[in-house]
Amino acid sequence: LGAVLLRYPGWFGPRPDTWAELAALPARLAGVRVAVELPEERWFGGDTTDDTLEWLEARGIGLVCVDGPPRPEAPPGPSVVAATSEVAVVRFRGRRQVEGESWTWPYRYDRRELAGWVPAVHDLAASGSEVHLLLDNCHRGDAVDNARTLQDLLRRRAEVA
Repeated sequence: LGAVLLRYPGWFGPRPDTWAELAALPARLAGVRVAVELPEERWFGGDTTDDTLEWLEARGIGLVCVDGPPRPEAPPGPSVVAATSEVAVVRFRGRRQVEGESWTWPYRYDRRELAGWVPAVHDLAASGSEVHLLLDNCHRGDAVDNARTLQDLLRRRAEVA
């Protein structure tokens, strides 16, 4: 088992009860590596990014880095890429945006979009013992094809290095 990924809902923002929930994870899932996806922006807004990352790292809880639809107020690409435990996780959700729809699929990444992740994945690999890349864009083989492309891009990077 690589890690258990816990994706929290958008209402799960930084408050005393949610910090307590996260703090309980290592004991509740003893012996299992845990990574959390925190989609609520206040975990990483302004000066809170470093505090959140340091807090997770101190407890050995991995951060799930996410590639998803761009937010209007944010630049394109991943917003927070960091390894906070021995296992780093990146979840590729897809970047599809359709007004009134919450799902991000169907979405097939193009090679350029995935190539943009290669340096970040390399940095994550240098920070921990494992990197897990999860492709959640599972429509008609998109995830499989994108995984092959990403594997090829990473292999080429390794051959050059």
